[in-house]
Amino acid sequence: MNLKLFIAFFFILIINSNTKINSQNLDFCGQHIVTKQWFDKNPDLFDKYNKFIENFKREPNIKQIKHDLNRSPISFRIPVVFHILHLGGTENISDAQIIDQIRILNRDYQKKNNDTTMVISDYKNNIADIGFEFELASIDPFGKCTNGIIRYFSEKTNWDANDLDYFIYTWPPEKYLNIYVVKSINIAPAYTFLPGTSIPQNADAIVCQSNLVGSIGTATIANSRVLTHEVGHWFGIPHIWGVTNAPGVACGDDFVDDTPITKGFTVCSPINAKVCNSNISENWQNYMDYTPCKLMFTNGQKDFMHNTILSGINFRNILVSDSNLVSTGLLGNVNCQPKASFSSSKNVICKGESAKFINTSQAGKMVVKSFGNLTEVIQVLRKIQLLIFNF
Repeated sequence: MNLKLFIAFFFILIINSNTKINSQNLDFCGQHIVTKQWFDKNPDLFDKYNKFIENFKREPNIKQIKHDLNRSPISFRIPVVFHILHLGGTENISDAQIIDQIRILNRDYQKKNNDTTMVISDYKNNIADIGFEFELASIDPFGKCTNGIIRYFSEKTNWDANDLDYFIYTWPPEKYLNIYVVKSINIAPAYTFLPGTSIPQNADAIVCQSNLVGSIGTATIANSRVLTHEVGHWFGIPHIWGVTNAPGVACGDDFVDDTPITKGFTVCSPINAKVCNSNISENWQNYMDYTPCKLMFTNGQKDFMHNTILSGINFRNILVSDSNLVSTGLLGNVNCQPKASFSSSKNVICKGESAKFINTSQAGKMVVKSFGNLTEVIQVLRKIQLLIFNF
């Protein structure tokens, strides 16, 4: 074995062992589980989805559509809102951790991750720049100012993926990419439904455990691409082994031409990566696989996601439209109604104790200020009231 090959294998072994120590099965996703449950309850919708996919694959050539649009290298801007469900514990992650997650999404979807150098030679020339730019919304559905991070004190932080009624906080999914941050999920650490499966509108969102959001705070670098994976689903891409089948069970297809048939991988395995066809290396480093070595999307997946948008599936075309970017505060001047909002360092306080109040009131771009007493809070509320009156 030559030195370069030895170093590559050594690096992969470190990644595998580090992930097993720190995350166990935390890279795993419940998309295929909830999708199968949904189709088992609604078998007619499964046939409808299959017909939809067949028609979808016959859409006009995506490259010609993009050429006609004459878009910039950043093809689509995506307004995002995070709904943090918590009971005052560590699941109530910081704004900084959310902002770090936005950074990771922009890095991975714009091919700015330096670790693409580790992609095997078979796919080195097929690493896609998806051209998505993610940004926290500045205007909420009611025209009020927001920072795109909304917190709810809710028992639903212990999430039941079998109950669609849990999606009570979803903002209109044709206007926002909704991400629920919770303490635990009963089927998997993260999941979403695929567009085109006829799910209820309020369930058109991503759910993710708080310790898998970003790479700082309660999260780790090893598990920081969970939402890269889930956002891929939200824009239509199945797991690379298929829509409803579990990984490692049978060779399956994801409807994307340049990702080979595969069973999927849970470990980084460059030696035995030709399982379904002895002549073809499988794309085990794909963001839509289960390995801890997720590094890339293919150009076929890029076309698939872009086609999801341009075809208007689940109104993804409205999501990225200029008019929606204006109404969510991503484009032009932010013109929104000021909103008074405060949080406290304590939920219960006894006589003689003190609490710190945090001003999260918004008037245009968010400004955060700490307060030491209730009198100052009241003064700020009065100022906000005047702003709203004069708006």
